[in-house]
Amino acid sequence: MKKALTIGGIVLGILLVGWLAIVIFCPGLFTYISVKHKYEHIDDRLSTFAAVQVPSDFVTYTVGSVKISVPSSYSQGSTEHILRDGDKVVMIMDFDNAELAGLSSELLKNWGMEDEFSESDYRSYFKAVGAEYPSVYKPSADILWYEKDVLTSKDCLKLRGRDRKVFKTLADNKEEAYKMEDSWKLPLSGGTAYASQSRENDLVNYAYWTATIYPDNSGAVYYTLMIRGESDEVTKQMLSSIELK
Repeated sequence: MKKALTIGGIVLGILLVGWLAIVIFCPGLFTYISVKHKYEHIDDRLSTFAAVQVPSDFVTYTVGSVKISVPSSYSQGSTEHILRDGDKVVMIMDFDNAELAGLSSELLKNWGMEDEFSESDYRSYFKAVGAEYPSVYKPSADILWYEKDVLTSKDCLKLRGRDRKVFKTLADNKEEAYKMEDSWKLPLSGGTAYASQSRENDLVNYAYWTATIYPDNSGAVYYTLMIRGESDEVTKQMLSSIELK
């Protein structure tokens, strides 16, 4: 009996040591196991967009710092931001996030975040995982692309408390984003860009692609390109033509 109690005490001690090791060194282990099981895309990273040959008869238009070539059947609409060929539309919009600097509530709203967390919560999280806090003055570090291309299951292993709760929210956002669209890094000299193709075409009955473009030397200015109703082949040709002047 005494021997059995001794063995039981040893086993209990081993379990206790193991539990303490998890709490001290890997407090997010159970969150890690959970997200690995729950989220299909938790460890996915963005691949590079495969550029294609741009036809020689395409016509080039410039909006701000962005140049794009489109079929000659397109013409400018009522503003320089819109190119149209019947029901097919290319729109390029420029945005300036400078006015959001220091406005934490507006910044969080821009991210699509819930009010459950404050800006300090997000700053604490990014510090804990050793990542740069996305700033309105560095839009290439936009939270969406952090989720899609940086965040992985291993990031939660050493997180505690609210930092771990922030991670779970970002992980959930990442899964939803991957279900809604396919995205790639878009090769671009002088800037950072991403291309996305919507997976929800059946809901809107037309093809829908977007590109987000961050010139290196534009401060807080970035560009969003939307291509609606065009074939995938021609859309890829347009995306492959994008340059920064």
